[in-house]
Amino acid sequence: MSTLLTTQTALLIMDYQQGIADQLPGIDELAAKVNQATAAARQAGIKVIFAKVGFQEGYPEIGPNTMPFFQQVKEKQMLSGEQSRLIPQIQVQPGDTIIDKKRYGAFAGSNLSLVLQSHGIQNLVLAGVRTAGVVLSTLRFAADADYRVTVLSDCCADPEPELHQVLMEKVFPMQAEVQGSGDWIQSVA
Repeated sequence: MSTLLTTQTALLIMDYQQGIADQLPGIDELAAKVNQATAAARQAGIKVIFAKVGFQEGYPEIGPNTMPFFQQVKEKQMLSGEQSRLIPQIQVQPGDTIIDKKRYGAFAGSNLSLVLQSHGIQNLVLAGVRTAGVVLSTLRFAADADYRVTVLSDCCADPEPELHQVLMEKVFPMQAEVQGSGDWIQSVA
């Protein structure tokens, strides 16, 4: 990948946080692949961004018309405090950006668009847990906003493996390049 392309690319790691990622089997293996991808990205000059769900005390971002899932989040006092922290297996480095989002997609209720715009980012590389949640929502928004998108298939997971497979094989290729992290790492080396 040329220097021009690497400076226009961001690796977006989504929802690798307590309360979400720590509930998935095989999270240690997934996190190891994410850490390899982030190390390669940093070495190539690619911006690394972590997106996580995070709410203010009292959950003012969740109102009476908010979708039922987030109503439950508020009622059960989930995804704030300790549960909004990245899992300890993920290696955040100085210079990485961490954003808080308020809904499924990484663009929803966050400053992600501003961060990407201010760095001239045109290419997004996505990794995240849950494939049918944050990855799907973020991919759809990014594609509609004319970002060129790559999804790292082995850095994404969903509690429903069949759903993950259908999204990776049938749905995502219509709007993104889907590849394994090893191939992507080789392409940026």
